[in-house]
Amino acid sequence: MRQLTNMKQSGAALIVGLIMLLVMTMIGIAGMSETIMEDKMLFNFRDKTISLNAADSALRANEAWLADQDIKPTPQVLSNCSTMPLCGQTGNVVWDTNQLQATWSALTWSNWTTNAVEYSGSGASGSSIGNIAAQPRSIIEFRSFNEPTTTSSKGIATNLNAERSSQGIGWHYYNFYSASPGYRAETMSAIETTFQKWY
Repeated sequence: MRQLTNMKQSGAALIVGLIMLLVMTMIGIAGMSETIMEDKMLFNFRDKTISLNAADSALRANEAWLADQDIKPTPQVLSNCSTMPLCGQTGNVVWDTNQLQATWSALTWSNWTTNAVEYSGSGASGSSIGNIAAQPRSIIEFRSFNEPTTTSSKGIATNLNAERSSQGIGWHYYNFYSASPGYRAETMSAIETTFQKWY
């Protein structure tokens, strides 16, 4: 018959097990915080994309509006406006060159709501854009008029028709500015483009 001896254990297996459990917990916490950070980055990217697409929709709607105008719109001069916003007009307003004196990408949303037209949809539906804090705003600014000219072989530009030029017939250039918040009001995208039309 064998005799059992009393063996003392030092608890090394318990200590190693606890250390392994601690290391695995730390790895899990680090992975969770990285996932949370990636979720925040993805939400910010999505919000910025939504605001950019909404601003682009407003810009395209204004381009379509100006393309449909058979008569050249009269640019508004800020000093002649007795009623603000938008000189008391409803719908699109074409501002004269440098009337608002601003860098459009630096404007606050309150500046946009005062001086810009709210997007009211495009086409016959007149629908608004969903999932954004406020509808996009846009500004049309007259930029310049170019007389119809031709260039000689010596590089000299000559007016094709002086009478037409005196009537303002030729290429008219417009700057279009648009801004929109995203899902959150603090997310903002502002874009601009140039548009030409023959009148």
